[in-house]
Amino acid sequence: MNVLRSTTISFHIVVIYDKNRYPIYGDSLLALQHLSFVRELADAFERKSVFMEPALSVQARYIALIVSLRAVGHTFISADCAGSPERDRWRQENWKVWEERPIYAGFIKPTRDQILKDFKGLKSNDPAFEGGAVYGGPTPTIVTDFDASKLRDANGELVMPKIREGINFWNQYLNSAEDAFRRLPR
Repeated sequence: MNVLRSTTISFHIVVIYDKNRYPIYGDSLLALQHLSFVRELADAFERKSVFMEPALSVQARYIALIVSLRAVGHTFISADCAGSPERDRWRQENWKVWEERPIYAGFIKPTRDQILKDFKGLKSNDPAFEGGAVYGGPTPTIVTDFDASKLRDANGELVMPKIREGINFWNQYLNSAEDAFRRLPR
């Protein structure tokens, strides 16, 4: 099994809220704005480039996408429910249902956990890596003609449909939270 890897992968995601790009209207949840950012990451990851790109860059974008998809829930808990006992109570009641959904329990959470705990790299023999070359320079780099629509997980299942399903999952549940929060006493 060929695995693309680096001796060190140091990756930090810092979400900086840009109120000009993602304006909050009224009682809109910050987690919904975070989800818009994740949707943009998914669109960019899926967009086929006309250039080959470093395989490690593909891996970094994949990690950012998966970790950000899971972090939507953290934003909901830490930003949208913090400081409001009514919102937190609503979240606790509903989170039990949300976390049992197959897309969350079977993809979002375990994939993010695997990346953070034991990421071994994307497999270079995955059909998503359609051609490759070694760019020789001061630091030889593996470059690839990457196609996200062909990327498969460890079980051989396509990844992008799961990412899109994860985005739809969060969108559905966060919209229901937003509706419920509007009816809570202030």
